[in-house]
Amino acid sequence: MSDAALVETMGRLHEVADRGMPIFGVVGMVGALVSIASTRPSLPWALTAVAAQVLRIVVYRRVAAPVNAELMRHARAGSVPSDARASEKACESTGAV
Repeated sequence: MSDAALVETMGRLHEVADRGMPIFGVVGMVGALVSIASTRPSLPWALTAVAAQVLRIVVYRRVAAPVNAELMRHARAGSVPSDARASEKACESTGAV
């Protein structure tokens, strides 16, 4: 796949996906918080779920979100950044795409 195709595909994908993702994050966080409030026996698991979601949000905001924004900008402009592949690999390596 060419760098131009990578930027166009991933940039357009993130235009759509990044708008809907906060909904799933909120639903997951609310579910985990309800679990904390309602079930004593599973409290450690519910706390772990909340901590994991918070960690994922932090990693996403620091690593993936800036790369996604750059890919979207370039896709809209029809340009290709010189580090497109490296940026995408760094983003994917975090698991926070």
